[in-house]
Amino acid sequence: MANETQAADKPAAKAKTAAAAAGDTVAHFPTPEFELPKSAREFAERGLDQTRQFYGQFKDVAEETASAFEDSAAKAADTATAFGLKNIDYAKSNVDATFELTRKLLKTRDLAEVMELHADFAKARLDAANAHARAMSEWSSKVAAEAAEPFKGQFAKSFEQFRSYIPV
Repeated sequence: MANETQAADKPAAKAKTAAAAAGDTVAHFPTPEFELPKSAREFAERGLDQTRQFYGQFKDVAEETASAFEDSAAKAADTATAFGLKNIDYAKSNVDATFELTRKLLKTRDLAEVMELHADFAKARLDAANAHARAMSEWSSKVAAEAAEPFKGQFAKSFEQFRSYIPV
């Protein structure tokens, strides 16, 4: 058993000795000095300066565009709130009209009058629904165009600025 351990240790010891010898040899090689030619260094510095400048300009354009997008999103949120409130008002008018119909129906004793009240109610609610849908459609189109306008203008401006930064 002792012989097996010694045999297993011999290759490991040889590997350690070889690695140490290689390390010593590498340490004795002189390191060559390398200097970038002046024209290459100047070219690299100009490229770095141009990259910094382009990055700064691109960053400014991106920030302006993000700001315009935030403004547009804020307007869209306000619009969504107003849209919801308009629909709540419409629903309230429907509930009020239904209560009024119920009040009138409770006072009547004639089937013909019940039928007339119901027909008038249905016509009035249908007219109100059509008017509400038309008004909401017109309002939505107007508000959507207004909300998108700042972003569209900023996008066109940003695109032109970005284009001007790229040398042709």
